[in-house]
Amino acid sequence: MANPRRTAQEPKGCGIGCILFIALGLFLMIFGGVMVRVYTDWVWFSTDVNRPDVFSTIMGAKWTLFLIFGLGFAAIVILNLLIANRVAGFDILLSSKLDQVKLARFARTIKKAAYWGMMGAALFVGLMFGLTAVSGWQDFLLFKSAVVVGETDPLFNQDLGFYLFKLPFLKQLYGSIAFVLLVALIATGVYYYFNRALGWLGGLPTLAAMVRPHLLSLAALFFAAVTARVSLMRYDFLFSDHDQFYGAGYADIHASLPALNIVIGLLGLTAVLCLVNIKVGRLFILPAVSAVAALVAVILGLGAYPSMIQRFNVVPNQLEREGEFIETHLKMTRQAYGLERFKVSQMNIQTEIAASDLATAPETIENIRLWDYRPLKQVYNSLQALKPYYRFMDIDVDRYKIDGKLRQVTMAVRELNTEGLPPQAQKWQNLHLLYTHGYGLVLNRVNEATEEGQPVFLIKDLPPQSPEDIDVENPAIYFGENTWRYSIVRSKLKELDYPLLVGEGQEDNAYTTYGADGGAPLSSALVRTMFSLRLSDANILLSRDLTSESRLLFRRQIGERVRAVFPYLLFDDDPYPVIFNGGITWMWDAFTHTDAYPYSKPFRQNERAAPSFNYLRNSVKVTIDAYTGQVEAYMVDETDPMLKAYRKMFPKLFKPISEMPRELAEHLRYPQSLFTVQSVMLQLYHMTDPRVFFNKEDAWTIAQELFQGAQPQMMEPYYVIAQLPGEPKAEYILILPFTPLGRGNMVAWLAARCDPEHYGQVLLYRFPKERLVYGPVQVEARISQHPVISQQLNLWNQQVSEVVRGHMLVIPMGRSALYIEPLYLKASNETAIPELKKIILGAGNRVVMTNTVGEGLQQLLGTGAAPVATATRPTAQPSSGNALEDAKKALTRVKDAMKSGDFEELGRRLKELERALNR
Repeated sequence: MANPRRTAQEPKGCGIGCILFIALGLFLMIFGGVMVRVYTDWVWFSTDVNRPDVFSTIMGAKWTLFLIFGLGFAAIVILNLLIANRVAGFDILLSSKLDQVKLARFARTIKKAAYWGMMGAALFVGLMFGLTAVSGWQDFLLFKSAVVVGETDPLFNQDLGFYLFKLPFLKQLYGSIAFVLLVALIATGVYYYFNRALGWLGGLPTLAAMVRPHLLSLAALFFAAVTARVSLMRYDFLFSDHDQFYGAGYADIHASLPALNIVIGLLGLTAVLCLVNIKVGRLFILPAVSAVAALVAVILGLGAYPSMIQRFNVVPNQLEREGEFIETHLKMTRQAYGLERFKVSQMNIQTEIAASDLATAPETIENIRLWDYRPLKQVYNSLQALKPYYRFMDIDVDRYKIDGKLRQVTMAVRELNTEGLPPQAQKWQNLHLLYTHGYGLVLNRVNEATEEGQPVFLIKDLPPQSPEDIDVENPAIYFGENTWRYSIVRSKLKELDYPLLVGEGQEDNAYTTYGADGGAPLSSALVRTMFSLRLSDANILLSRDLTSESRLLFRRQIGERVRAVFPYLLFDDDPYPVIFNGGITWMWDAFTHTDAYPYSKPFRQNERAAPSFNYLRNSVKVTIDAYTGQVEAYMVDETDPMLKAYRKMFPKLFKPISEMPRELAEHLRYPQSLFTVQSVMLQLYHMTDPRVFFNKEDAWTIAQELFQGAQPQMMEPYYVIAQLPGEPKAEYILILPFTPLGRGNMVAWLAARCDPEHYGQVLLYRFPKERLVYGPVQVEARISQHPVISQQLNLWNQQVSEVVRGHMLVIPMGRSALYIEPLYLKASNETAIPELKKIILGAGNRVVMTNTVGEGLQQLLGTGAAPVATATRPTAQPSSGNALEDAKKALTRVKDAMKSGDFEELGRRLKELERALNR
């Protein structure tokens, strides 16, 4: 029987299931992306780089901050609203003319909605506040892992570890507490106001007796938190920026700091008066007066008064007033950038080169670098990229033992460049399953060239042909500088290894299957789904080419890869490949840094560079296996306090440098980025006397050069194999010359040693001030003014060709300096291949242009007849001296080139054969 009380079908409302479904949908909309990212990061850290401890430590810190700040915010605000509701209830003013039943029902509805609305708002704002606080996870971990530096600042006598590790998080903590209490105070005040428990009388706030303890207690807590936060501002004086120095100055200590102490006292007094006002009638005006007095003290004591002291007391007597502060600034800045570790010596450099200088430096002469990395990159990509889907991203300088001798070389790896594929070939299977990696590398000596002005390759082609000294067995590049696109390996499709030529002009490809354990396993539907969402690619989920053995190679670009593992480190501008264990390993210099080192001058390369820092250490060397993607970190400066803190955070992450394989350690090099920063700072901070620094009477600048004939530009640090003064043998060093500010003559050069037995030692050689030593830009001017050289340059710089002037190198040669600048000629079109045509050498008052280094040195010594040599090759190719034997060897090379189908190589070998037959 039908229900007599239901006369019509009533619409069904949204039940609990519907509400839960909507809530779940909203949750996934807001947090779904975060959940996908967290899960895939966990898989990546756990399986790909095998660093689950890094993931758990960072995520643990983020969750801790979220709970402390997010839930803490919500809890404080909600607790105070609950207290307010209990104290004053909730009342609303409505017209008495309304029906009393409707009035009561409406009042209950409004009360309930307002109550839950405020609670929901508190939860939402708390959630947003917690998410914002998560970004401070590094400061939180540094606070937990703080170490003692063992040195104090001269003003507050605090250990430097307090500024490096504790102060940043304390600022965030106290500031957040003050903000939360302010929000709670305002929210509670608004609640009381609409409940007629707070009002205005004669322009002043009036409090009902029942709400006074609550609001005044909140106000007292707020002012106490503000007092604590403002008290930390005292330490900001150690980071003040003055026109002559950085750190606390005379006006800071004698005007600003006392005024700030007064402000702190007034704020603390305000907190106390708020508590007193709970018991004492209507004296709430006292805390208001105290707060206003604190504001006045800020305006006058921290603004007007210090400015007056600076203008009328300090400026007229600045060196006398601030000499001790400048001295502290010099000391702390030199410590922060490692300048105090430099070994300084005087070098009695000679202006003319002598035969005895050359006789003592044969290894230096054999390794003079004639190939500049910029034109060489064009050569590599033109002659050795071989296919449009390969590309050389960068040219790196290194050293290897070849024929038993240490030789400087330039090299580059052949990376995958899928953008070079034709548009019709850029299909999902090709981009992610077939073209998965680059292959091979190219290597040549820095001091050799062919008759045509091209490099003499020691490693080249596909598969790579290499000398016996350098073993290259597996040169596959799955992880590199240009490898942005993800790949899936061990699929049903074979991966392209490299192209090859078979038979009579028929092309084929060599295929492979990835054999390492790199990547994330796609063995479950959940992992495939989550990575499909992460990468916004449904094909990962839908493709039938994947199997349970398939692995996703993710974060293959090595910059993205290492920054995911070490997000708190800075990295050098140039990672470089090393041939190791038959394959390729990337080596990358990493830096600890901070902007919290007291009294130290901040460094910022330019306005867009971020972050700025005032402390920098190259404490870590990171290696990345180009095949497996495995990341390792080695400590090269275990005294670094920042690194000590990171080791406490991640105890399993860093290895001592003694555990680095010897074959890798032989390729350590002092990083160019650190060397550049130190060189920029050294321009002023080589001066250690406050008076000399204040007057800037001995300011330096990094030497300038002309590159490609353009306007003068700052020289880049460069690696050479050279014999340092007083050292028994040549070694791999990084050097850079200096000139006086506004002058072109050379006054010093800086050299960083790279070989393992002397790694990290930096030597500063200062030249006699009473003697002229030509600087690079002065030698550049002499080149441009030389009648024979300038005539030749003008002849080459025609409409169809142009001359590229390479970087000038200033190389120590015994007791003197040798200036080297290569000249390249290329056609005036984008596809032109630069050719090494001439070499300019300079020493003392002489500048010559020749085809070989040997001829140029003879002319500089006065043993050559012509200012420009007539030889046709920039450097001599080695020969046995037996023409018949050379002809047999050349014929064998011709046959090899014919078999490989390399017609460029065939042409070069035929010319070798022709020369041998002519002999």
